[in-house]
Amino acid sequence: MPKGQPFTLLWQSLYKNAASRRADLHTHSTFSDGLLNPSAIYEAGCKLGLEAIAITDHDTTAAHNIPTEKGRCEMIHGVEITCVFNEKVYHLLGYMINLSHKGLQAGLSKNREFRKARFLKLTEFIQSRKVSTLEAVMNDLGPIWDNPENAIGSRHLAQILVNQKRAHSIQNAYYKHLRFYKDDNSKWLTMLEACDLIHKAGGVSILAHPPENITLAELLELKSLGLDGIEIEYPEFKLGRRKLLKDWALKLDFCIGGGSDYHGLPPRVIGASSITVIELDKIKQRSEDNRQCFALC
Repeated sequence: MPKGQPFTLLWQSLYKNAASRRADLHTHSTFSDGLLNPSAIYEAGCKLGLEAIAITDHDTTAAHNIPTEKGRCEMIHGVEITCVFNEKVYHLLGYMINLSHKGLQAGLSKNREFRKARFLKLTEFIQSRKVSTLEAVMNDLGPIWDNPENAIGSRHLAQILVNQKRAHSIQNAYYKHLRFYKDDNSKWLTMLEACDLIHKAGGVSILAHPPENITLAELLELKSLGLDGIEIEYPEFKLGRRKLLKDWALKLDFCIGGGSDYHGLPPRVIGASSITVIELDKIKQRSEDNRQCFALC
């Protein structure tokens, strides 16, 4: 388009406006290891002027069954699935998913059952180190154990150890105690299974906070398993890291994801990391493509 022409200036203005409108696509509620309930997260997104917000609880979509007061902020259906690739644990974000998809819910239920078994083993490990007892931990955990839709994890145990004054912070609880536990990761869903379930539920699969040592070759392999994108806008990623990941995303035709990974404690706050609505629209288009693909399969 010619420079300085009215239509060119209008297009540039609209693009600039869209680039300033943001979406936080990574938050956690009380249904996994967050401190705020779904309504409070949504209200915060509205007050901050976000265009959209996603609750992406670990291995559960229960937050999206809670009605929220209608506001200007769009609520995106999301989930963060724990899965294994090359014997390492990864977290896979799924967006625009059909919450009632039976296959997806069965897979998430399988992961939640393993979470409970793992939590008990972690607690027994803590008891063997004479840090706390199973009884004391379960008393502090409270009724969330009884709800099968809740995703119980190591962060819950870390917080309990802080409450019991066995550590002075969640990070300290991991460093002093939990990091010594040897995990059995064989029971999690595989990356292929997780991508397949997200796609069959009409969603888009985006790798959460890609690890520092991930390579372009590995991302290419993940693409062959069904990965649609990578999270680039993330609180702990420096500018150089984001630039490299964005270059790789362009090479692999990946969607770009991003969000605060908000759990309820500073320094992470809702909206601290986000993507533009332009990038969100690309995720929505990929979701539509996935839906059409699986409708034909």
